[in-house]
Amino acid sequence: MEESLQLRTGSSDNILMGASTSGLAGGAAAIVLSILGLVHFAPTTMAAVSAIALGAAFALNGGLLATERSRVMARAHPTTLEVVEFAGGVSVEAVAGIAAIVRGILTLLHIEAAALLPIGGLVLGIGIIFSSGALARLNSAAQSHKPMFERLTYSAVAFAIAFHVLVGIGAIVLAILGLIGYAPLLLSLIGFLGLGAAVMLSGASMTSRMLGATTVA
Repeated sequence: MEESLQLRTGSSDNILMGASTSGLAGGAAAIVLSILGLVHFAPTTMAAVSAIALGAAFALNGGLLATERSRVMARAHPTTLEVVEFAGGVSVEAVAGIAAIVRGILTLLHIEAAALLPIGGLVLGIGIIFSSGALARLNSAAQSHKPMFERLTYSAVAFAIAFHVLVGIGAIVLAILGLIGYAPLLLSLIGFLGLGAAVMLSGASMTSRMLGATTVA
């Protein structure tokens, strides 16, 4: 029985590590693609692919949070309201990621890029704000069940959460400005750049947290 539990835990750790590193890679890709677009290298294409990379990272992060929640929340004994709030944040992030992927693909097909790119930035901005709430609840619950010396890595996640909120608000503002006609492509690229940095920071902090936990174990 214990051996079976250890195998499941190890498998879960591998899934979490893969999802966090994939999110890290997606954020880094979005940063590089956005910078290329900002220096006028196929900006529409770079923005579309950046949106797709971010959408994939969001979807993976939603899965990561859901998997981690099943391990942490069971020990934390959350209330029904906390579980519903957490699930809502994860669902919004996953839906935002899928929506961004669809809009990125439509943009590559040259369908209303001036409107689709800002909308993609808008939904991603909303998604990252909602996910920050879910991540904050998860981080708090997980931290309370760790020894003091292991809690240092959780402060990095807390910083990433605050950065998520700021970037999400910025992305929403830029998207709205783009939708009303103020340089939609340029503002979308800037928004994707910030979102990529937030996703990369989140992936890096989650990866370091899990590596720290593995080292201690």
